Amino acid sequence: MQIGTKVLVPRTGGRETPGEVIELWGDHVRVRFAIGDYFHGKPAPELIKSQWGYKTIRAKELKEVTN
Repeated sequence: MQIGTKVLVPRTGGRETPGEVIELWGDHVRVRFAIGDYFHGKPAPELIKSQWGYKTIRAKELKEVTN
């Protein structure tokens, strides 16, 4: 896994969202993803929909997206 890798990011509600690796920290990575209708398991306020969300997660918890 490297910076720029496309991944599926696990979300609070159990779903996965497409995202991208932006930083590597040992066995953890920082990813960014577009905020949709839900954020932190609740309906997202209109002001943050389509903004970027960020998450630090263990690399082994991510699934790489292959084209």
